[in-house]
Amino acid sequence: MSQRTLRTLLVCCVWAVSAAPTLSQTCLPYDPDPRKEPYEYFSDADLTQADALVVRKDWLVPGLDGIRMPVVPWMFFQPPTNPPTSVCSDYDYFGQPTPNPQTGPTGALGSGALVGADLILTAGHLFDPPDGCENISFIFGYGNFTPDQWQLTCDPLDPHDCWVTVPAADVYSCVDAHVVHNAHADWAVATLDREVEGRTPLAILREPPSPSAGSDVTIVGHPNRIPMKVEHVEVTTQCTSVTCSTFGTTGHVLKGNSGSMLVDNVTRKVIGVVVGGGGPLTVGCAPFDDCKRENFTVPGSASSTPAWLAAAYIPEP
Repeated sequence: MSQRTLRTLLVCCVWAVSAAPTLSQTCLPYDPDPRKEPYEYFSDADLTQADALVVRKDWLVPGLDGIRMPVVPWMFFQPPTNPPTSVCSDYDYFGQPTPNPQTGPTGALGSGALVGADLILTAGHLFDPPDGCENISFIFGYGNFTPDQWQLTCDPLDPHDCWVTVPAADVYSCVDAHVVHNAHADWAVATLDREVEGRTPLAILREPPSPSAGSDVTIVGHPNRIPMKVEHVEVTTQCTSVTCSTFGTTGHVLKGNSGSMLVDNVTRKVIGVVVGGGGPLTVGCAPFDDCKRENFTVPGSASSTPAWLAAAYIPEP
């Protein structure tokens, strides 16, 4: 048990005992988030350097110092309820930038992976109207943290007007896309406005089978549209034929994970595109803090479309 978890448990237990005469709720301890910062899993950037955040082009604002992407500190889950559910302040990654304000349009859509000099493999449903190719851009490096990178800047006169500055060289536009989004498959291969510089495309699994049940694989993407996170997960169902359209893994995925790369830890190939899944929310310390956390004690799940379905649109490396 981590020191933070133990400390939270002790504080919560003290409160629960003192409140016992009037309240029946028990404050739940915080298990560490199984999703980690990229540098906690990889000593190199062979996978994470190919990750892209998928955003609406009209959400980006050109400036003299780069391109500004409006963000807010991440403090809310986005369940299908209104208003959004607040996150306890000691939650991992609380306060990191997210291009998903609680009001107005959603700026960030999901995740993608560089699989060709100018090709992105992602989820097909991200291109559903009104988010066609002409209104989509891709940002690289959102999560490869270095000093002073991706820091929130806010207008001193308006604390709700915040942004991060994105290097213009790391922003690419979609000029064409082959999109499949139906009851059987969910994937897209997008062509960028230029070849990506300084990054190496990843190889994909071009034919079945996928890794067998129990195999270790990795999800790289943007849960809740916060900076890139990595989670080691396990295959639960295997694809063995070219007609297979979905296979499953464990994992904790949320909005923003759509299009995340699923990578075989042995071959380092992209074996699938995350298209769905999720995990339950459970009461944290409510009504003491009136906030919630994800329930990591209950295994999450993720569903992915096999990468080989897109092989005809991705040249061999």
